[in-house]
Amino acid sequence: RVMLSAAYTNDDFLNHQLIAELSYRTEDHTFTPYTRAGGNTLSTNSSRQSTDVLAFRTALNKSFNALSLTYGVDGYIDQFDSDKAVYDQAKTEASGGLVHIIDEMQGRYPGIDTDSLAGFVQAEYSINEDWSIQGGYRYQYMDVNVADFQATSSSSFIPGGNTDYAESLFNLGTIYALTPSSQIWASFSQGFDIPQLYRYYGRSATQDVDASKLESIKTDSYEIGYRNDLDNLSFQSAIYYSYSSATVQYEDDFSINGLADPKRVYGAEAQLSYWATEALQLGAFGHYVVTEI
Repeated sequence: RVMLSAAYTNDDFLNHQLIAELSYRTEDHTFTPYTRAGGNTLSTNSSRQSTDVLAFRTALNKSFNALSLTYGVDGYIDQFDSDKAVYDQAKTEASGGLVHIIDEMQGRYPGIDTDSLAGFVQAEYSINEDWSIQGGYRYQYMDVNVADFQATSSSSFIPGGNTDYAESLFNLGTIYALTPSSQIWASFSQGFDIPQLYRYYGRSATQDVDASKLESIKTDSYEIGYRNDLDNLSFQSAIYYSYSSATVQYEDDFSINGLADPKRVYGAEAQLSYWATEALQLGAFGHYVVTEI
């Protein structure tokens, strides 16, 4: 894995604070040879997946007395590719599974290129010294190109295609200081996730990328919490609930068949810490979570 990043900050850009970030990441994942044949045979193969991501983010921040406003754009270009090595079975079995010599290279998943562009705005307003509210909006558009796929020269040719996603996301929160050392807060936020499309496409020559779009999964999250910081003792607790519009349905070969029932996750967590001396801190953490599908 290689990661490179650069950041630029200007505190007086058109009467705003400007923050700009640019990053690049490339990584290869090569998996351990395995066999699904079982028994007395060692017909092994392993896959390799490579990802290249170029991302940027620019944000402008401006304060108007009690109001703070941040807005900007971000985006990325994500390129995914993969292949599969099939090993010489005779050499693998002769070595007892210790030596693997590549006999043939095959396609593993179709290539996926994703272009994303989003705009966002986030505001915070102080009602008074003890009470503030925050809210924001984000719109994200993603264009996905699925490459043509053929695992081997003798396997079926599976045409690729193009699909896209567009999501509007909101967040809202508030925090109130009960005392100088204790606060309560409540928040609502939305997020979305696209399942691993390379596990969904490239399975059948009759699959039409444009007509068989795999919908995104949208999640609404709620949280209420309380924290208190005393001289040597601090305590924090929260309860939360989230609802996801769907769950991913997998086949036995780990490919994605589609989306299934919604998912609910709720729970409570608490953390307690105490400074016994200037150099020794004691703590305890508890978390209870329930997932329902």
